[in-house]
Amino acid sequence: MLRTINASSPLELTQALCRDMTNLAEIESAIQKLPPGKIRQLVDRLQAYLENEWDKQIEADANSGKLNDLIARAESDIEANQVKRLDEIIRNA
Repeated sequence: MLRTINASSPLELTQALCRDMTNLAEIESAIQKLPPGKIRQLVDRLQAYLENEWDKQIEADANSGKLNDLIARAESDIEANQVKRLDEIIRNA
């Protein structure tokens, strides 16, 4: 039986989905029973969660100095005019 899940964040949604489920197979089975609109809502919330996690990781990496070498290399390439416009790269891909 499907139940209504009220969650205000992706974490709450995940916790609600996983509360009675012990493994990924049960989660997948429950998702397959959802109507398409609810699946889309779940996907949107999970995507927002993943994007937020990505942003936090990039910020942590930047703050810790992990990106300093990449930033310095990019700045050096820009100074040496060793860069291409993004639309040029996409067009030639």
